[in-house]
Amino acid sequence: MNNKKNARFLNIYRRKFLADAIKRGVGTSLLTPSLIQLFPQSAKAGVIPFAFLRTPPAAPATFGALWTWGWNNVGQLGHGNKTNRSSPVQVNGSWNQVVTGYRQSSGIKADDTLWQWGWNDSGQLALGHYNDRSSPVQIAGTWTNHETSGDGAAFAINSNAELFAAGLNLYGALGLNSGTITFSTFNQVAGSWTQISGGLFFSAGIKDDSTLWTWGHSAHGALGNSQVTPNRLSPIQVAGSWNQVDAGKRAIAAIKTNGTLWSWGRNNVGELGHNNTTNRSSPVQVTGSWSQVACGSYFAAGIKTDGTLWAWGENANGQLGQNNTTDRSSPVQISGSWSQVACGNNSALAIKNDGTLWSWGGNDTGQVGDGTKANRSSPVQISGSWLQVAAGQAVSMAIKKF
Repeated sequence: MNNKKNARFLNIYRRKFLADAIKRGVGTSLLTPSLIQLFPQSAKAGVIPFAFLRTPPAAPATFGALWTWGWNNVGQLGHGNKTNRSSPVQVNGSWNQVVTGYRQSSGIKADDTLWQWGWNDSGQLALGHYNDRSSPVQIAGTWTNHETSGDGAAFAINSNAELFAAGLNLYGALGLNSGTITFSTFNQVAGSWTQISGGLFFSAGIKDDSTLWTWGHSAHGALGNSQVTPNRLSPIQVAGSWNQVDAGKRAIAAIKTNGTLWSWGRNNVGELGHNNTTNRSSPVQVTGSWSQVACGSYFAAGIKTDGTLWAWGENANGQLGQNNTTDRSSPVQISGSWSQVACGNNSALAIKNDGTLWSWGGNDTGQVGDGTKANRSSPVQISGSWLQVAAGQAVSMAIKKF
């Protein structure tokens, strides 16, 4: 990467993160010596390019082997078949990032190429047709960030910080200012972007100036603009300066650049973490100082700046990791020191600071990855040393160190 491109990445991804990350030992997983070497001035200042479960930027020495498991009815595991797996199975290649949503998946390889697979009924694989794929298929271009959503949509950000969207556009979920229902190829969303996340018929993204924008279905106040109607076909701004955003099924959680966590949208089972079950149409703060947040369908989890992991919301399948099935409307701690967490429909998985991978929650299709189909209400270890995790609809994925 040349100096000019370095400077661009520093401007786009500059975040106050490294000091807390190093204190927590994240250097064993995401913040490798090569990443610090790539951004020496940023490291010296105590900041680093954003590196969370949905959107870690590509960087040398952070790639590894991709393993997937769980539900596979349309090939979303990328194994070239439709067989469910209750333990990890490798997908060929050397990978930098992976995400998975509702029956579709996407990954960026070590050479910054984007690959997609799984369900394609709305054209969300951006291949120009509507046929499912059970093995990864390449999308032309050089890419830095990508996302699949819970509604048959896909997003990707290229090396020029341009955001593209494909798939189901119901309620304007793609942000294209269009009433067209499906797009089978990528179309550009105006702006310069660093991060994107998709929920059920709505989406949220952060631009390179740290502004947060939402669009699509406004039910339950998910767009954070103090309204539940109308829907929005193009992005609208949510006030503040933001570091990370993640969308659940009907809600959004986001971290500001000062480390404060805010959430809004549906709150029927306490998934906003506000110690109540009141829906919110504008951001409300969750107590604490946070480095990462992840949203599942109706629950969420986050890592504080001290490396502690917390979860809240629905717990019918043990997805809060508390060794019980009691819903929680405010954060409860999961013991350990952690670097990364991902939340799926009803399960979660996370990486500790020592690189070990742990999984828990619903397990009806084997998404916990322990070789069984029994729900787990507390974390169980998946062998290996790991770099990144992703979770979707009864699907788990992770990148293991070579």
